[in-house]
Amino acid sequence: MRRTVTGRGRGRHVTGDASQRDVNAGLYPSRDRLALLGAVARGRVYRSHGGCDMHTVPGGQNTRVDRRLRELRDAGWVVLGRDGGRYELTNAGRQVADAAGQAAERG
Repeated sequence: MRRTVTGRGRGRHVTGDASQRDVNAGLYPSRDRLALLGAVARGRVYRSHGGCDMHTVPGGQNTRVDRRLRELRDAGWVVLGRDGGRYELTNAGRQVADAAGQAAERG
């Protein structure tokens, strides 16, 4: 299969041999990504009526997390819930969060 590159700069997309899901399956669980996974697990990340992905911050202003959440979605760690409003962890997302928690307890 032939690979095709479209777009310029940061918005480039590669299609072909390696799908986006395969490329991001090895996404590194950074501190920010793990914090966002935790927020998803607590039900604080949702899709707004305008189509933006938002993170509810207790006692603060909601934060837009479209780009960061797209990484987690493409890696298969989170999915939009059946209600179409809140995001949920997948089994892979739970494994990543659990592995990070166990590593933190040991380290």
